Amino acid sequence: MIWQEHVQVIAMLANIVESGKLKCEQYWPEIGQEVLHGCVSVLNVSSQVFADFTFRVLNVTCKGKTRKIQHLHFTSWPDHGVPLYPQSVASYLKKLLAAPKGSGPIVVHCSAGVGRTGTIILSDVCLRMAAAERYVDVLAFQQQIREHRANMVDNFNQYKFVHLVLLECLVTEPSSVTCDGYLEKHVNELRQTGAMLRQFKRMHELSWQDQALSSTSVQTSHSQVPANKSKNRSQKIVPGQSGRLFITRYPFEDVNSEYINAVYVDGFRLKDQFVATQFPLTSTVGDFWRLIAEKNVSLIVVLNEVETQIKNVCAFWPMEQQSHMNPVPYIRITLKLEDKATHWSTHTISFSENDAASKPKDRIVHILQLNGWKSNEMLPPSTSVMLQFWHETERLYGGNGPIVVTCLDGANACGYFLALAFLVEKIKLEQECDVCHAVRMVRQNREQFVPTFEQFESLYEAAITYLNSFQTYANFN
Repeated sequence: MIWQEHVQVIAMLANIVESGKLKCEQYWPEIGQEVLHGCVSVLNVSSQVFADFTFRVLNVTCKGKTRKIQHLHFTSWPDHGVPLYPQSVASYLKKLLAAPKGSGPIVVHCSAGVGRTGTIILSDVCLRMAAAERYVDVLAFQQQIREHRANMVDNFNQYKFVHLVLLECLVTEPSSVTCDGYLEKHVNELRQTGAMLRQFKRMHELSWQDQALSSTSVQTSHSQVPANKSKNRSQKIVPGQSGRLFITRYPFEDVNSEYINAVYVDGFRLKDQFVATQFPLTSTVGDFWRLIAEKNVSLIVVLNEVETQIKNVCAFWPMEQQSHMNPVPYIRITLKLEDKATHWSTHTISFSENDAASKPKDRIVHILQLNGWKSNEMLPPSTSVMLQFWHETERLYGGNGPIVVTCLDGANACGYFLALAFLVEKIKLEQECDVCHAVRMVRQNREQFVPTFEQFESLYEAAITYLNSFQTYANFN
């Protein structure tokens, strides 16, 4: 069919397996491999993986002729549901609209071919109508596509989601700046004309869109249980419904022992790449290390100085070499090695877990601690240091489990660092600087990230510094 209809673009919206059920056969080979389907051969030429989608280039050959097929695979769309936020689909549609479709149609599929497929087709058709005629009629187009196939866009949330995607694509002001030799000039113009401040204020105005499909602004009842309220440094910074994580009850009879003030955060390329959490209280050090155990964490990034003179701030790993601590009876952590550099220290921890229910586990956990960022300061020592620190984080990360990122309140320093990481990775891969997009994406599960304009402005400065000084790591075309 793909060959017969001269298709050059395939939009796939389902995963091979969802909720333990096979939803679709994998009809393309792994990267660099080739498969034969009758007289048609398919070669996977390249693959770019992002947090929410994967873009592949397939060479399809039939009867001696070869065509290039772009396979745009959205990977974080639940069956019968909607993605957590419209920005991800807006970015996907931008790629879809830019893809040269040639003379053939775009093939769109999910599993059943109605809900997710209908949502993307309706969004795409409305965007093309807006570009051609300067207005959209979502309801009329939904009725029109349902004349061709029943139940396209099969629930209210998907219909609402189309409107949010259209708002994101049509109303939200563009904030991306090309990373050419004039980035510093562009940033200075944004600052001098007041456009940068307007961007920051506009993000707050758009927050209702970001939260329309999730509950990041709604405190979970779990976080407000008296036994759990005492585990929060600030009652204003608690997990919402979206992105919160649980730890196993310990002891099992304690129904509140599964709570921890921590949230997942997406990286630019990896879903749930990070966990953001507050410094443990004296009463929650055990919970923190149970999190490290259960999520198979191999790297902890500590952003603020651990100032033990502050109330309820304590050292949460051994401070002297070869010393150890037992945060809970079945976990033993020993400081094996300490390497002090100018701007950070690396602590190598021997982590032993001896749970009666399973075999003993021994592994290495690294703690990467930044020097000089006091908990009462909104900005790090310098953008240059933070960029070096992010590069060191990448170097140390072995790919096991999420990276746990922690600061005093789990928001101020964490949000800046996570937005910086997202921003740099986007620059490396797409050669675009988009501070607004980076901040909005990391705020999905914790809206208190990047709370001040000075942090927002500093992220622009970090982008300039990165391009001026860190092109070694950029891998530009």
